[in-house]
Amino acid sequence: MDRSVTQDIGFNQIVKKASNYLYDLGFTTPTHQQCRKLIDEGIVTVRGVEKDHSEWAENARKELASKIFGAIT
Repeated sequence: MDRSVTQDIGFNQIVKKASNYLYDLGFTTPTHQQCRKLIDEGIVTVRGVEKDHSEWAENARKELASKIFGAIT
């Protein structure tokens, strides 16, 4: 089962995702060992890496500013 993210996550977050997966399967008290086994076997994986969206945001601001300036003049 893949749990996608838009940022790198640490060890605690992937264990939480594995425990959530076990909760989804009906286990009421998943142990740390059960979570580690899911992670080690690749059953719970995390897709995605941290991405820098600052360039996109800067371009959007410039485009919006030019549209506003064009509408005023």
